[in-house]
Amino acid sequence: MQSMKEKAKNLDASNRSGMEKTKAVVEEKVEKMKTRDPGQKLAAEERKEERRRAAEADKQAAIQQHAAERQHPSTAGVAGYPSGQQTAATGGHPGEQQTAAGGYPTGQQTAVGGRPPHTTGYETGTGTGTGTGSAF
Repeated sequence: MQSMKEKAKNLDASNRSGMEKTKAVVEEKVEKMKTRDPGQKLAAEERKEERRRAAEADKQAAIQQHAAERQHPSTAGVAGYPSGQQTAATGGHPGEQQTAAGGYPTGQQTAVGGRPPHTTGYETGTGTGTGTGSAF
């Protein structure tokens, strides 16, 4: 059974395909109106049919890809977001609080060379000196 996410992706692929097919028909009609040459009119119709076939092929490929993604889910993070912990070797800075996908903190901090992780006192509500536990 398809997941809602897969159905949405398939619907998007179908909509995109429909738009491409419609654009192909409109452009073919415009090209036919611009010319009187039967050869150019035939060429315009052939271009339209090729674009319609390409749009349908793209849609079917997208649907197959969505089914494959459901069968074999990726363990990587979401594109454009960090997929987990980082260290100094992978681009993070020593002592920084590490983030998971979406930039939310994992609660884990790194330390290098015995140095404690950098803290500001805001993370725990202590160290403000006001006794309220608040940074504001």
